[in-house]
Amino acid sequence: MVIGNSKYGKKNNVKRRNIQKKVGDVMGGHVIDLPEFKIYDNGKADVRAEGRAEGKAETADEVLKAIDGGATIEDIQRMLTKEK
Repeated sequence: MVIGNSKYGKKNNVKRRNIQKKVGDVMGGHVIDLPEFKIYDNGKADVRAEGRAEGKAETADEVLKAIDGGATIEDIQRMLTKEK
């Protein structure tokens, strides 16, 4: 479940920012750090890390398939630079 990219996740993030801003204004600029915010941030970081790991694994698989198919180093370089 990718909360960060869903409609719910975006709406929730906007609400969280608004709450922090309003409370911070009342508290004279101090940042409020609730456990719920930490849980949300940790979950978002975990999802991003999983996505990066999946992307790296897919790229490695593609490179191995290209090597098995007889691709040259230059072909693999071109393939990797196109992905970025």
